[in-house]
Amino acid sequence: MAPEEKAPSGGGPYDALLALLRRHKSESEPRLSDVLGLGLARAGQSVVPDFAALFAPAPVIQARWFKDETLRLDGYTFENCRFDRCKLITEMANFTFRNCFISPDCTLYFDGPALKTVRLLVHALRQQGRVQLRPDEEGIAATKNPDGTFTLE
Repeated sequence: MAPEEKAPSGGGPYDALLALLRRHKSESEPRLSDVLGLGLARAGQSVVPDFAALFAPAPVIQARWFKDETLRLDGYTFENCRFDRCKLITEMANFTFRNCFISPDCTLYFDGPALKTVRLLVHALRQQGRVQLRPDEEGIAATKNPDGTFTLE
């Protein structure tokens, strides 16, 4: 994709999807348990989850060039996109990249179940001698116990 290319904009549903993608998590956002209908019922609200919404296909973002942006990846499919100097965030690892490019100057952030998966992978790679962590990266590895076992919570 040439640097000059940009997907059309104009206030349509595509821009609304991008606004959701770029949002920052706040206390006013619903928790996952609320979305899944596992939270406590509030006055006049049902606790039955909207299964159609849960299993709806992921919104597709096509042919975009993201620069210097913070993006929450979960719940989206990216096709033919490029990412330069971006902060890419995932908690659930439920995203898709198809024919995309992520430049080495992007930073990846993991939290929740996605972080636990990364920590298990890093532990396995360290056990095999395939990766060594710098002292400032120790937080992404499972905890090594004195008896040779590990802990991952």
